[in-house]
Amino acid sequence: MDKTPQTITVEGLTRRFGDFTAVDGVDFTVPQGKMTGFVGGNGAGKTTTMRMIMGVLAISGGRVLWGNRPITAADQRTIGYMPEERGLYPKQKVADQLIYRGQLKGLSPKASRESVMTLLERLGPGERTDDTVEALSLGNQQRVQIAAALMIEPAALILDEPFSGLDPDAVDSMADLLREHTARGVPVLFSSHQLDLVDRLCDQLVILAKGQVRATGTPTELRGGSPRRHRPVAVRDAGWVREVPGVSAIDVDGPVAVLDPVSDSEAERQRLLGEVLAEGLRRGRDHRALPDHPAPVRGLPRGDGMKTTNARTLVARRELSVRLRDKTFIGSTLLSLVILVGVFGFRAWTANKASTFDLAVTSQSQQMGRVVADAAPGIDDKVSVTLVDVADEEAAKAAVTDESADAWLHQTTDGWQLVGKSDVDSSLQDVATQSIGTAVLTANADKAGTDVTSLQKGTAVTTDILDGDAEQAGIAKAVGFGMAILFYMSAAIFGMYLAMSVTEEKQSRIVEIIATSIPLRHLLFGKLIAAVALAVGQLLLYAAVAVIGASFTEWGDMLPSLTAGLAWFIVFFIAGFTMIAALYAVSGALASRQEDIQSTSFPVTMLLMVMFFGAMFASGPIVDVLAWIPPFSAILQPMRPVSGEAQWWQALISLGILAAVTVGVILVAERIYRRALMQTGGKLSYKDAWNAEL
Repeated sequence: MDKTPQTITVEGLTRRFGDFTAVDGVDFTVPQGKMTGFVGGNGAGKTTTMRMIMGVLAISGGRVLWGNRPITAADQRTIGYMPEERGLYPKQKVADQLIYRGQLKGLSPKASRESVMTLLERLGPGERTDDTVEALSLGNQQRVQIAAALMIEPAALILDEPFSGLDPDAVDSMADLLREHTARGVPVLFSSHQLDLVDRLCDQLVILAKGQVRATGTPTELRGGSPRRHRPVAVRDAGWVREVPGVSAIDVDGPVAVLDPVSDSEAERQRLLGEVLAEGLRRGRDHRALPDHPAPVRGLPRGDGMKTTNARTLVARRELSVRLRDKTFIGSTLLSLVILVGVFGFRAWTANKASTFDLAVTSQSQQMGRVVADAAPGIDDKVSVTLVDVADEEAAKAAVTDESADAWLHQTTDGWQLVGKSDVDSSLQDVATQSIGTAVLTANADKAGTDVTSLQKGTAVTTDILDGDAEQAGIAKAVGFGMAILFYMSAAIFGMYLAMSVTEEKQSRIVEIIATSIPLRHLLFGKLIAAVALAVGQLLLYAAVAVIGASFTEWGDMLPSLTAGLAWFIVFFIAGFTMIAALYAVSGALASRQEDIQSTSFPVTMLLMVMFFGAMFASGPIVDVLAWIPPFSAILQPMRPVSGEAQWWQALISLGILAAVTVGVILVAERIYRRALMQTGGKLSYKDAWNAEL
């Protein structure tokens, strides 16, 4: 990439916002090796003009030349740019984000770090590199912002209010740095409301008012004999000068106004100026009239950019780094793991826990009690029964009541009964039911002159299903339920993180600076890559813990089928999650502040809820249809090959459909995201963002 400084020429530059023309046919030149001051009141069009030069805003009319040819995106990436708003991540360390900025401009990490340290030492906050930006004073934040613009050895500099908030020493340091750049041929364009500073530093001035150039020229030319202008300086607001007849207010900014008496007669000009002073005295203000620049002579009109892949990777790496250091994210992940380990740990403990039951028996039930005690280990190797002999029914009830016995076994007219204090443990009940049933059935068979096998022949009832395998279907249903919950939680949590990250960059105007380094689509793609990587990583972590935990429970035999289901779920998860994440990124771009996100993300959240509840409660033909429709297929389809309801090739086709729709959603989301990010007037609708101008 050619980083040779070039003259910047603006020809007929125009920008319209609907019916409003913010910049109207602006012409001027920023020569090589010269410092050009951009002067004008609030709303004059300075910032809009700078943003068009940098490609942040689309041009409604006119053009920008780099040397003798139209400027390109590659040219714009060699320009050091500083917007008026402080585009800094408030919670990130100073050095980390400046190194990130340098890398976005094409610097290596080492070169970026060296540049950061050199500039911060030069500008002042060199000892604050490990502090977060929000911990710095406003002046030091401005120094950091300046360092971000200067660190690439730029081919040109475009700075919006670079001296704002700086103390005199910092102003001098900044002025020296700018002079060093102009000495090597770099064209510098900066705006400022500090007119004395502009006059002292600049080789030429461009004065803008109401979107039009009102004056251009070098200070020497402007002092060379054109009609005199005057600059009254008021104690407070000087806006009242617009009301004085016969005087043209070229620019008014707070207490400072640049005036041009309309008369060619020097006597008349002095009279008009006297009226200004008299009006100021009448209003109780203190003014002094200072000669200003003469009227203008009209007619005047190094980091390389990142590679696409590197840009996406760098954005993704930063997003991952920020999230992995986030205490809330770390805490929630650890809490989920603790809960998961606790669930499987408790299940494994209860599954392997040996239970001993004290069973109260009287002389009438002692024989059957012995049958239960002897048969218990063969029925359940973790259950043992100890007989407690009692005298009679009342003694048995007393033993159960004072908990010296867990249950009392006695015979009724219909069979046998276990009596507990508040309930009877299911393990004891199962052992007793099977052992007593076998004993009674054997006795009855002997009386009938036959055997138990003959009596039971033909009594077994089993279940099966026509579609797939019954056991596999049960596993698939259980796993599918758990995976649906994981998908919903991951998409909602990571999607909201993504939306808040996008809104933060928009609200703080960080995105405006990033847009001068890489295309915004790569910012979006990098964020999506990071979100998917985080979600899948967390999912795999949970799955690993679940598989290990299940191996210690009675579910261990199901692991082969469970693993196959997990593999299908992960690939469907990636496609479906990416689609939802792209929609959440758009909802963040539509918001203008963090408070708007709940509103802008509502449609996405509702879609996610419909997906979840559809997966949970839909059945029959509805499920068969939804399993093929994105994004429902992301939840419903993965378990169908496991249950036998679908063949592997059918799952692949469904995955292909889901992936194709996801790509389409990303393309639509990219257009809305890219256009909405540059709209700062308030919350946007999808339609407004789709039709918005860049």
